[in-house]
Amino acid sequence: MLWKSIPSEQIEENIFDVVNQLNIGRDLITETELKEGLLKLNLWAGKKAKGATAYEAAGRYLNLGLELLPTNSWESHYELTRELYVETLEVEYLNTNFERAQKLSEFIFARTTKLLEQVKVYELLIEFHTSQNQSKQALDTSLNVLEKFQLTFPKKISKLTIIKEYLSIKFSLSRYSVDNLANLPEMNDPYKLAAIKIAISAIPVAFGVNPNLFPLLIFKMVDLCLKHGNSPLSAYVFGSYSIILCSAIGDFETGYNFGVLSIELLNKYNAKEYKAKVYLMFNLFIKIWKKHLKETESELVESFQYGWLNGDIQYACECAITYCANILFRGKNLEETAKIQKDYLTIIISSQKKYYINVASAWNDCVQYLLSDSSERKLGILAKLDQNYADSFIQANNQAGILEISLIKLMIFIYLKILYKQ
Repeated sequence: MLWKSIPSEQIEENIFDVVNQLNIGRDLITETELKEGLLKLNLWAGKKAKGATAYEAAGRYLNLGLELLPTNSWESHYELTRELYVETLEVEYLNTNFERAQKLSEFIFARTTKLLEQVKVYELLIEFHTSQNQSKQALDTSLNVLEKFQLTFPKKISKLTIIKEYLSIKFSLSRYSVDNLANLPEMNDPYKLAAIKIAISAIPVAFGVNPNLFPLLIFKMVDLCLKHGNSPLSAYVFGSYSIILCSAIGDFETGYNFGVLSIELLNKYNAKEYKAKVYLMFNLFIKIWKKHLKETESELVESFQYGWLNGDIQYACECAITYCANILFRGKNLEETAKIQKDYLTIIISSQKKYYINVASAWNDCVQYLLSDSSERKLGILAKLDQNYADSFIQANNQAGILEISLIKLMIFIYLKILYKQ
């Protein structure tokens, strides 16, 4: 075929035009070699479309690639088949085709045996359970996979255990200045890298469901970095450690320095896939101890946009919710706040991520309560906070969600107390 004689540089520049034309006549292709070539082109086009956030187009290319696979592809073209299935799984997840994504993940698990080959699938599965308010499934999956990497945690974690682990990691860190941590050797062990990836996936659900596990996960990740070196993941690792220092220990200066270190590592490695995650942590948990709340806003908006456009939908939603809460806390005009919240809520609803939809909706209802002059509507909003949101978080044992609703109710209570005093 003519396309085989075209230089790869030219194909890359016009990949979508080339593949679209070839796909029209795909039923006429009978030679195995040509089918394989078209399959690879669809994979190429699908990955490029995904990188451009054209997820629907990416799904079409990748699913068509699956159709072109020979019946024995897992035996004859194992790596190509696995890559195509994992790429398709990720895009179906991004397209909110969750049922299809679930079937693909089960199919991949049934045909792969190496743990490293399954890590990306586990990451997506944990994120899916987390976003759908399926907290127990998310945490169980995380811990089961971490155990496969020889990372185990006590089933019952006491405060004494947390203190002992903190003192241990603090002693290990005492050999370094914060600045020197940016210059650790490179981490090359694929199993350690994969273990940290799974631990990072577990952090949000541990924070919400098992708060005592949350610091132990962080201490374990820091320990792995100290023993095996830095990687793009280190930006998240040291950023999460700064949360412990600021929020639990009260060492705001050192915590802030670790937060700055996380930003430096993010830039050093150009770790774009962790930008939304790291900037969320820095602006939600760290920066507020030294800077005015208003100074978090531009970075939260930027991180939301970056996360949303690069497939990190979970943390993009977190950035949006945090931004909307922060502008309320700092006293932005309520009408303006309501409009901004409504715009972000519309976007979050399109993600079909139940947990984030509920949290964003609850904050929106809080502002509507403060704006309303109708006693009946206010009572309706209070009932909704309990029946629509709090109950679902309680059933899922999602303590982060319960905390969000409690904070909203506290704001309303303070508002009423001030109102009645007047």
